[in-house]
Amino acid sequence: MKDIPIDDLKILVDEIIQQRESKEKEKKRKVRIEFVKVAITPLIIAIVGTLGTLIIAGNNNRNAKLIADEQIKAATIRADMVEKGADSRSKAERDVARLNQIKSIFEKIVAEEQKENLDLPIIKLHISSLEIYGDLAIDFLVKIRDIFHKDNPVIAERADKSIFNILQASQPDFTNTEFIGKDDVPLNLRTRQLKGFNFSGSTFQNVNLYKAGFRRSTLKGVYFIDADLYGADFGEANLRGTVFAAGTNLRNTNFVGAYLRDVKFLHCRNLEDAVFSLHALLKADQAPFASIPADDYLKLLVPHIEELQLKNDEDADSLKALLTKTERDYGQLIKELKQLRKYRMTKAINENGRGEAEA
Repeated sequence: MKDIPIDDLKILVDEIIQQRESKEKEKKRKVRIEFVKVAITPLIIAIVGTLGTLIIAGNNNRNAKLIADEQIKAATIRADMVEKGADSRSKAERDVARLNQIKSIFEKIVAEEQKENLDLPIIKLHISSLEIYGDLAIDFLVKIRDIFHKDNPVIAERADKSIFNILQASQPDFTNTEFIGKDDVPLNLRTRQLKGFNFSGSTFQNVNLYKAGFRRSTLKGVYFIDADLYGADFGEANLRGTVFAAGTNLRNTNFVGAYLRDVKFLHCRNLEDAVFSLHALLKADQAPFASIPADDYLKLLVPHIEELQLKNDEDADSLKALLTKTERDYGQLIKELKQLRKYRMTKAINENGRGEAEA
């Protein structure tokens, strides 16, 4: 795709987004029509059933009322399901059954991992079997990947591959594509919602991606160079091996739930204001946090003061890498984080005050 002019790429991205929005609108329109045709019928049946039940029941008025109430409740639920866009009750029941199957497989994986003699082929087989459930299985696979990332990287690797396979099956392909702005004018992709795209191997250089959405996208081995990622969302995205470099702005960029193995932050702006989960930050001795200066890493912990204060002696092992990284004991860490938070709040108040005065 590298040979496609950049203006055509922008048009193609916009067309894909518009097609998705159009499909959603068409789906909602069909649901409204279906509701008019279908939703009224079960309600009428329920009311007629109610009258019939009350007459026939005779001395069992109490039981008849309970039955009638259940009929009306069932009809109302059916109407609500149609109105909200559910294809049918059977689909909802099918999804519940599939989720229970996924949960059962997930529990088998955890049980296998806890055995003294680990049977990796069996675990990998269980993980691979989750792929047939598509998007429903992704949250479970992300959990497996995060749980076993440190102690059993082979299991985490297999989970990552399954996530990639599921996403790749339904992702618009923009692999190995160059999004490069002109020297004096950044390429404008502000607020684009690029959820579920595959950008692996691509380059974003001198691109405005303010509040762009990359949630659950695949961005393996991507280069962000001098890109504005203010408020961009990489939640649950696969960022393995991606490089953020050369002045890329990471203020308020969301990385919660993203896969960060082998990610590098090189000379980025406002890295201390990016958002990571505490679960990720506790891996302080691994990429990408191992190479981040201790002072910048400390600032990333400020939003998690309350969570850190709930830690106790049982969490000593999980805190070990963090305390080693910051070169502080637990008491010093909490005290300094509170000071940093107070400083940030004071700074924000002063900046707001200046803004109002200038206005």
